[in-house]
Amino acid sequence: MRFFGATYLVVLARYQGPRLQGWIEEKIEWLGLEINRDKTRVVDLGEGKASLDFLGYTFGWNRDRYERDTGHLSVEPSKKALQGERDRISEMTDRRQGCTPIPRLIDKLKRQLEGCGNYF
Repeated sequence: MRFFGATYLVVLARYQGPRLQGWIEEKIEWLGLEINRDKTRVVDLGEGKASLDFLGYTFGWNRDRYERDTGHLSVEPSKKALQGERDRISEMTDRRQGCTPIPRLIDKLKRQLEGCGNYF
């Protein structure tokens, strides 16, 4: 079976060993999906500055604000997603849009920003 586009799988596990990894790979192949070994990686978010970009978000572990050893899982828009949004807004306000009536331009910008805000 061949898929066009991206297929993502995120597995959250407290402990991961070769037995669990083998079981997951077996189930993925059983579904008829092909594992891309070049893109597949295991991320331990408990380590220092490890982070994971997934569906426009960056997941990572941040220390608390008092620099104690405790922390929390941080979820924020990824740099790539923010740059894409900046690019879209720049296109919408480009000088080529000089003929666009201001109320229509404001409506388009408002829709774009509301959509981005609702997603994130």
